[in-house]
Amino acid sequence: MNPYGYMGPGWKRQQVNTCGTIVIIVSQVFFVGGIYKMKNELNPRILIFGAGVIGSIFAGKLANAGFNVTILARNERFRELVSKGLILEHSLTGERLEIKIPVINKLEKEDNYDFIIVAVQNTQINEVLPTLADNNSKNIVFVINNPSGYEKWVDSVGRDRVLIGFPSAGGVRENGEVYYFIGTGITKVFQATTFGEISGKITARLKLLIYYGKAYLRCKRGNGGIGSSI
Repeated sequence: MNPYGYMGPGWKRQQVNTCGTIVIIVSQVFFVGGIYKMKNELNPRILIFGAGVIGSIFAGKLANAGFNVTILARNERFRELVSKGLILEHSLTGERLEIKIPVINKLEKEDNYDFIIVAVQNTQINEVLPTLADNNSKNIVFVINNPSGYEKWVDSVGRDRVLIGFPSAGGVRENGEVYYFIGTGITKVFQATTFGEISGKITARLKLLIYYGKAYLRCKRGNGGIGSSI
């Protein structure tokens, strides 16, 4: 049984071994109520909106796995990424990743990404919501710890564009380098990174997001509500 549910005529399936994980990609995904399609499921255009610790981890790991990643940064962080590239070092193993990633300092209305992953601090979200609302991209993933709920995000960008993520990762940024760790869900202390829909439903785009995330994390999906996982 395929993980996407019913697939109509004309669909293609490819298996790609990415960092030891089999990622199943389809060119068209059919589901009850309509057709869900992305321009390029095999190599989606992903924007990481925010270049702090969490944004840097997402950007570096996804880019290193071969995905088409751009990162948005501002001020001194923008200049660091342009001049030095993105530098990650695992706080336990010492493994280093130094990689050049396309970097921008402004999101334009006509910029179109398959997923925008928003990784800014909760105190900064009100400032960036108008920019996200004005942009044409269809899938905006908020990986922000927000105890007050998601209705303001929904009101700003539209319910059909919002996905939620909990990043099981952390670290510090010093002198332009990020020292980090990633939770794997093996112990109860650190759950795996989790993604979900506001509705709690398992959708085609959520499954695609999970498969992309498995390129570098032990990702899980929300099942019956945000925060729960399979």
